[in-house]
Amino acid sequence: MIANSNLTKDLFKDLKSPKTPISEVWNIRFSDVQPEWNQRYRSFRSGKSLYVRPDRAFYGLSVKLYDQNPLNLTHMSSGIYAIFENSRCIYVGKTQMNIAQRFDAHISKISAINNNKYHHPQNWQKYAVSRYRRNSDSSDLSDIFVKFYPLADYSYLFSDIKDGEVIDHMEAMIFYAKKYINNDYCILNHETSVGIKNARQKWRSFFSSLGE
Repeated sequence: MIANSNLTKDLFKDLKSPKTPISEVWNIRFSDVQPEWNQRYRSFRSGKSLYVRPDRAFYGLSVKLYDQNPLNLTHMSSGIYAIFENSRCIYVGKTQMNIAQRFDAHISKISAINNNKYHHPQNWQKYAVSRYRRNSDSSDLSDIFVKFYPLADYSYLFSDIKDGEVIDHMEAMIFYAKKYINNDYCILNHETSVGIKNARQKWRSFFSSLGE
């Protein structure tokens, strides 16, 4: 765990460092014809599963990671990523060599498209409707930015944590650090899904103590 104020200062400095436009990391392509949307969602059944998706016609999406990108992301990357709408962090997530699937899902939900994939949770629905009302061009992601925190760069902070739990602690650390910096951060995260319970308890307590 962070042991002194210098490390805390370095962490906050890193968390506040410049963000990268999502279009510089991912080659994102939508179908040519964008269907209208009534800003509603409906349920779709596939086999025994029920999914909630935008109530609009199919809208294709292709998301491919650039081989050369400013974040040095690869399909084998492990660590924590943050998604921003302009300066506001809206989501913190973790990846362990599944970054392509993660961002395909996130971009689908942010853009409120129905590409016959994924379940759109209620908090993502609320956000997507609000964003669509500000800009009805679903393919316009000029307001979306990303950051990536490689697991290897932060592992020294978790020498007392079991190897299999390090990434969960790192996710909780960055989540609560961002909430400490700005209480409006991470609006699309369900707090109970961040990391694991003991990681949430430890890092929530740590950042709460900074304000005492």
